[in-house]
Amino acid sequence: MSRMGIPGRGARQNANYTFAEYAGRNVGDRVVVCVLEQNYSATQKLPSIVSEQAALSTYGELEDRISALAGWLRASGYRARPETFDGESIFIYYGVEAGLGQLGLNGQLLTPQAGSRCRLEVLTTDAPLEFDQPVDYGIEGICDRCQVCVRRCPVGAIPASRRDYRGVTKAKLNTKRCLPLVTQVSGCAICMKVCPVQKYGLPAVLAEYDRTGRILGKETDDLEGYDWPLDGKHYGPGAKPRVPDEITRPAGYPFDPDRTEPPGNTVPPALARLQEAQPDQY
Repeated sequence: MSRMGIPGRGARQNANYTFAEYAGRNVGDRVVVCVLEQNYSATQKLPSIVSEQAALSTYGELEDRISALAGWLRASGYRARPETFDGESIFIYYGVEAGLGQLGLNGQLLTPQAGSRCRLEVLTTDAPLEFDQPVDYGIEGICDRCQVCVRRCPVGAIPASRRDYRGVTKAKLNTKRCLPLVTQVSGCAICMKVCPVQKYGLPAVLAEYDRTGRILGKETDDLEGYDWPLDGKHYGPGAKPRVPDEITRPAGYPFDPDRTEPPGNTVPPALARLQEAQPDQY
């Protein structure tokens, strides 16, 4: 896998983490988990069209590489099937099981090298590959002490502590608050941008904490500041944008918690205004 330019590890396929509509599509009991780092500079511009394009281009490159890996496995006499871009299973679960990183409070896989500034893809295979194991990098401990993403989320969707949820100890995101922003504010991902492991790397964050007892970059604009595309303003530590109801509860939109009918082609008013004002970007 490294020869193809994709760091990857293996985990045991677990049907509990496959969405029901995709059950039975795996072609073996091995899951190869591949990860590709997203462009650093573009990620620091979250949320923006630039950062969203970087995410999509990373996914595109990863899909090409994992398809090549699947082709190589097939040519070697094994079955192999990459999962679709839609996400047939919980990639983050497999990333943790394969030892690529640990689960952050923001619900994302935090790798030692890039935090959550990376994209995941998986394939299933019957090739007799070895299983990797979860690794304690110290990420969960420093993440629980940090809390920057908890404070900086514009809609307060990230809880400050972990609890058991369906057999996993994690911070259960409030998706009714989170997902409308993801779909309407250039992918949002402020929780990725303000993560010190993403910004500075795990070794630097752990070294600073061991030396001073402080989280590297916490309460600085360098880490916590972001530009909000809906009003064009910059928000530094202690300041957050006001998010209108038409964004958090967009009537008729796919993530409207009160929706009972298919959403059709409804465009939320705030997004419509952005499309009109900046037609070259939306």
